[in-house]
Amino acid sequence: MKKLLFTVTVMLLVFTGCEKILHEPERSFEKLDKEEEKLELINGIYYWLLQAHNGYYFYLFAKSDDITYYTREHPDCGSGSYESSDIRIYDELYKSLYKAILNANQLILQLDDVKDALLKGEAHFLRAYCYFKLVRIYKVPPLVTGIDVDYSLPKPTFKEVYDLIESDLNNAMDLLPGSYSEARKPGYSPHKGTVKALLAEVYLTMAGYPLHETEKYALAAELAKQVIDNKISYNLSLVSEFEKLWSSDSTLNSEIIFALFYGEERSFNDHISDIHIYNVITNDRYDVASRFHPEYHFYNNYASNIRKKITFRTGRFIDQEHTFNENDSESEYHTWTIFEEMDPAKDICDHRNYIKYKKWVDEKKLSLAARWLEQPPLTPQLYLFRYAQTLLTYAEASARSGNLNEKSFESVNKIKRRANGKNPDNPSEYDLPNTLTTEQFIDSVVWERAWELCMEPEGRWFDIIRLDLKNEIIANREGYDEQHEFPESFISDDWYFALIPEEDRWLNPNYEE
Repeated sequence: MKKLLFTVTVMLLVFTGCEKILHEPERSFEKLDKEEEKLELINGIYYWLLQAHNGYYFYLFAKSDDITYYTREHPDCGSGSYESSDIRIYDELYKSLYKAILNANQLILQLDDVKDALLKGEAHFLRAYCYFKLVRIYKVPPLVTGIDVDYSLPKPTFKEVYDLIESDLNNAMDLLPGSYSEARKPGYSPHKGTVKALLAEVYLTMAGYPLHETEKYALAAELAKQVIDNKISYNLSLVSEFEKLWSSDSTLNSEIIFALFYGEERSFNDHISDIHIYNVITNDRYDVASRFHPEYHFYNNYASNIRKKITFRTGRFIDQEHTFNENDSESEYHTWTIFEEMDPAKDICDHRNYIKYKKWVDEKKLSLAARWLEQPPLTPQLYLFRYAQTLLTYAEASARSGNLNEKSFESVNKIKRRANGKNPDNPSEYDLPNTLTTEQFIDSVVWERAWELCMEPEGRWFDIIRLDLKNEIIANREGYDEQHEFPESFISDDWYFALIPEEDRWLNPNYEE
């Protein structure tokens, strides 16, 4: 008898569009013959992707240098630790992604290439993204392409997983429309530009560790170039000011390539509060700070510019007491709260406790918020891929494929200009000199990616893996940097990858360690 791969009940959870969550239907669909059933399945994929990026997602990257875990319960300088119960860090992500894959499989197996082209292309794209996430976290995950599978699925190779991802994206390319305006839901649903941008990231990854298929650099550069050259039809451009990316008024901005959206029924803070946002309301204090902060060297090496000020909060809220006598009356005491800026280079404990990420927070609205506001104003979207990343992918891939050119420089210079408060389209004093060697240029781009994409779901950690930077970041780590180790039972022996959940390893003998 065939069984589901994992041991939890699979349920279809629904959006009425990418942006609104409604309910859990009590049925699944053996045959898709109604449009609303097809939409329930496709929207269920987005729901499970939201669940995959839940309160544990960023814990995955605590071995990186841009994200370490801040524990409010242990504010003194020192290290924390993870308990065995935090297997959920890996377990819930794994299960959510496979639930999304099962929804995609049902659509792919039943939809017609002509009549249902948009939905079927979207299902191929979303399944490819789920497997791209799985292969970079769990090394060689089971390849499930049907609705039911048995526990004798063979363990695939890296190549086999990437072959499925590449095949899905090529199918999506054939089925999805060629412009932003023709997408199923413009601004939310994928089109050919979205597919090309993701496939460029896939090829960039395949060219690095562990596959080292370096010929893929040229393919990554070509696809990223196609996205850049067709940015008008794909409705893509850099948002002129970095701060606007984190404005709650910028739901559908021109930098979004692929994002998840939170609607009115469930706020961003409701959904990801356990990831990195908590709020403290004490008298006149309204504080939004992150559970995560950068390692000491990462922060200190971060280019000092406007982007850095927008990315991090450096300081703390403190209570001030004031005593005064008036007309010889008894002394009166008044307490109020002020924000104290601090220099993180002066005290390592201050660095650990008072440098927090403030991406995802609309700071302008926060500063105007009443102190009794129940929820901080947060961005309604979770960026997975931004146009800035595609520019940097082109810059790096073109250089690594032996084609360093003017467009390569311009792609990274646009990012650097904006980071320094300049117009991205106008030359500035912050541009890279065109006398750089290829090696110097690549190093500059790698660091620009690290700074631009830190504390984002597709950011620095995945670059650390593909560039095999483990030894470099460990050598730079200070003893007082927060937790960066996990129980050995969670991690495969090459350090970069997590083991698939223990229950599935018990059930499938091909995954016994």
